[in-house]
Amino acid sequence: MTGPYYGALIIAIASLVITGLIINRLLKKGDEMLGMMAGMTMGMLAGVTVGTFILLPTGNFLAGVMIGSIVGIFFGVPIGRFGGFMGAMEGLMAGWMGGMMGAMLGQMMRPFNLNIFMPFFFILFFITIAGLIYLVHSRSKKRVPLIISRYGAMAAVIALIAIVNIDFSITPKASPLQGLVSSGSGIVEEEVRQRKKMTAKVNDNGVQEIEIVALNDNYYPKEVIIKKGVPVRVTLKAGRHSGCLRDFVLPSFNINKIIPTEGSTYFDFTPKKNGEIPFRCSMDMYHGKFVVVDEISEAPVKKSSSLVPPSSGDKAKASVEKPDMVMIPSGEFTMGSSEKEIVDIINKFGGKAKPVWYKNETPQKKIFVKDFYIDRYEVTNSQYKRFKSDHVIPFDRENHPAVNVKWAEADAYCRWLGKRLPTEEEWEKAARGTDARQFPWGNDFDKAKANTAASGLGGEARVGSYKEETTASLFPGGTIPVRSLEKGVSPYGVHDMAGNAWEWTDTWYDKEKGLKVLKGGSWIAPPISARSAVRLADNPFVMSNDYGFRCASDRTAS
Repeated sequence: MTGPYYGALIIAIASLVITGLIINRLLKKGDEMLGMMAGMTMGMLAGVTVGTFILLPTGNFLAGVMIGSIVGIFFGVPIGRFGGFMGAMEGLMAGWMGGMMGAMLGQMMRPFNLNIFMPFFFILFFITIAGLIYLVHSRSKKRVPLIISRYGAMAAVIALIAIVNIDFSITPKASPLQGLVSSGSGIVEEEVRQRKKMTAKVNDNGVQEIEIVALNDNYYPKEVIIKKGVPVRVTLKAGRHSGCLRDFVLPSFNINKIIPTEGSTYFDFTPKKNGEIPFRCSMDMYHGKFVVVDEISEAPVKKSSSLVPPSSGDKAKASVEKPDMVMIPSGEFTMGSSEKEIVDIINKFGGKAKPVWYKNETPQKKIFVKDFYIDRYEVTNSQYKRFKSDHVIPFDRENHPAVNVKWAEADAYCRWLGKRLPTEEEWEKAARGTDARQFPWGNDFDKAKANTAASGLGGEARVGSYKEETTASLFPGGTIPVRSLEKGVSPYGVHDMAGNAWEWTDTWYDKEKGLKVLKGGSWIAPPISARSAVRLADNPFVMSNDYGFRCASDRTAS
């Protein structure tokens, strides 16, 4: 949990308390239908809100239901009492149902980015509260302005906090709330979801091994092929969104395992006969199965239809006609920035940047990197569509970098061609060389050498001058074709290492929170972000219109 989460929860509860006090003043005995309606609404709203906010950070479905229901009942019954005994009971039932619905809503929302969820939640929340107060006021014929004036100061404070919180939420790639949503335990969810059906592998000790991951919507893989009579070791892991799926049950062997949020657990069993052995969660909502066979085929598992597997011709073509790559020689290079350099850079660029924003570039250090190959250009839309058939190419942008690509998809594309994503160290060396320059071409920014928010190369410039530290998109813009900026190449001849599109790397920024490193800045980022040392962190399942990638490979694999 973080400060913004606590702030959001306080806003919600304080708003409910004030609403309850206002409605309590407006209602009177005899307002039976109105009291029943208000009690049901307050109970449901409180239950949904608290149930959602309990489940989002914890993933504990039962806690979301219980705490959400208790709070919902606390708000629903006192208001519902104006409707008599039945009104109080309706408030109680609505509170309980609200807690259940809130936990379910939280479970559904966990895989998504809170940056998107929070503003809409609070907009609906406050519209509901305002509508309820207005309805009660108009029906009870009381003068609500007198009541609101009594709570005006507190209401103003809550509104201010809400505005600040929503502002945090809609600020892309910078919101503190973003850390609340991660793939959890270092699990890359999009990559895991591709493993719907798998075959257990026999290790050197003659034991079949398989890893099952609990996400928010099911277990992956859902179907596991195992061989009869051979011991099986099952390792269980859970994403942070897994809810009741963390309670894994294998009824046929009386196995019940609680999967920890961090780390893993395991169990062993030996299948004695052919057939299916079902597994499920404790609430019997999600299911999977082991399929026991006499012999295991070595045939590859079929991938998703939207990911086009390479034909034999494609494989041969990939091995003979590799995309243009550049060999980066082994040796040391200077990685990162010193604290003094960061201060100097901020003074040079001006604007409102603060040193703490770039502290993750420190300390500056010497790093040895083995020789490797890296793509000369970013992967384009036309190249990526050969791999992912449902990739949408905007009009006349076949040769622009492929964006709106998740980390797992980028990784899968590179592996499809027998390559991989570059590490952060490899990427930075390929961009800046060995002389610690700030940009691929030198130490001074040149808006004609990089497609950034100041350049106007993909449309009109979105800032007044390259010194401004804003990313406000006031005018149209976008990516430009690869190979467009010959003067902006790195010391090794690699293109678009500054601007155009942020590029995924294979390096974890924070494995526990599930954040990967992106490098290079983009068409919508300010010039200061186009420096080779800059590190952006984001969730691997995020897609953005300025997130792209390029591939690398070991020299021995070339």
